[in-house]
Amino acid sequence: MLSAGWSPAERATATGTVLYHRHLSANACTAVRTNPFGNALFVLVDPLTGLADIGGGAWRNPGGPLLSVVPDGPAAHGIDVQNGDGLVGAGRASGLPALGGLLRKGEIAHRVDHALAVVLPAGVLSAALHWRWPARSADATAAATYEGTDPALTMGTLLAIPPTTDLANFGWHTRQGRVLAADAQRYGWYVADSVVAPVIRFAFETGAATHDLGLTVDPSTGYETTDPARLDATGFTTDVLTILGLMKAVTSNAP
Repeated sequence: MLSAGWSPAERATATGTVLYHRHLSANACTAVRTNPFGNALFVLVDPLTGLADIGGGAWRNPGGPLLSVVPDGPAAHGIDVQNGDGLVGAGRASGLPALGGLLRKGEIAHRVDHALAVVLPAGVLSAALHWRWPARSADATAAATYEGTDPALTMGTLLAIPPTTDLANFGWHTRQGRVLAADAQRYGWYVADSVVAPVIRFAFETGAATHDLGLTVDPSTGYETTDPARLDATGFTTDVLTILGLMKAVTSNAP
């Protein structure tokens, strides 16, 4: 169900229309929350058909309807996650699937065996070229918010640390930073979305956020805090900035 204009304090009020019907257990999807710093996407997968529905910024009371801030249109419903090509999705400015590149619970403790989806500030993305394969779109505001001068850095760009770079030469401050650096060199990171604020974000599932990165979100405000017992936030930020400084755009990445 779509509920336009609601906030967590008014989450019992549904003002939209029914978008789809799914049989959910009473407590399913009660952990989804809106977030001012990201799309907070959720994906409902029907195990019998392999078809998925995607929504953003949602809330559900136990036993009640699932409320979504934005409908995302027909492209967000009926996505074939079992037999599809894995390139078409919804909820991200790039048009890439919401499940692609997610940092999952437990991965950062050992190694990440896939490319990651990263969200960069809109201002660093190419003003001349708004997107490249495998992306198929960009932000609707790209003409106004993309201000970068490098046409190789845009929506859909694959960034990677060159294989000749010796990661042992860098003093990583956190275990998470070392794991992400290895992933950035082995698989790379795709620019999947952007944010207006000058921040860098990863696409991660809720379990990874709380378990591996120590992030918690205040349900009333949406603001994040970090558990210092799980993550040295300052050191991790330094590590991520070091990784980005080492990365290069893979310009040969094309179908």
